[in-house]
Amino acid sequence: MFAGLHRPEFRQLIMEMLMVTAIVLERNPEIKFQNTTDIDAVVGDAINEYKKDKQTDESADEISEFCNLPSEILVQYMVRSVVQSLLKGSVSVTANDTCTVS
Repeated sequence: MFAGLHRPEFRQLIMEMLMVTAIVLERNPEIKFQNTTDIDAVVGDAINEYKKDKQTDESADEISEFCNLPSEILVQYMVRSVVQSLLKGSVSVTANDTCTVS
């Protein structure tokens, strides 16, 4: 799984993104992935969002810079990226028939 990932920083970001994704799905059990989701792309989207917000130059090492963000900010970009991937249509929302309001 990680054989093609040569940078340890990117491996760490992949692991953190998987954890963030698991938490989002755990807190929203009605949401389920319908298709295969490319976690590399989701991490890339988070880094791109950071680059857009910060307006960094292309010569900077974005991965290292992104990894050095405070954890609260890093997680915000990751959650935003996960939610965007969910909204792109790679999930299905199921109705919870067992939940009723009296």
